Amino acid sequence: MCVQARITWLLVWEYALQEVQVATILRLLLDDAHMSVVTAAAEAMAVLVGPGPEEEEVWEAAHCNPGTGTWTSD
Repeated sequence: MCVQARITWLLVWEYALQEVQVATILRLLLDDAHMSVVTAAAEAMAVLVGPGPEEEEVWEAAHCNPGTGTWTSD
C-alpha cells in the first residue's frame, strides 16, 4: 500500500533548516578564507532563496514593455 504524503514549503524549509542545518553550514562556509568556498556558499544560498526559472520569467514579463522590449521602472 502506497501512502501519499503532502509536502509543503513549510516542511521543506523545516527540513533544510533543522535536519540538514543549511543555515549553520552556509554561515561556516561564508567565514572561510578560500574564495572558491565562499563563492560556492553564496551560489547555494542564491538557489535556496532565489526565484526558480518560472518565477524569473514572470518577473521579467512584468517589467518589460511589450511595445519596445525595454525595461520599465516601477
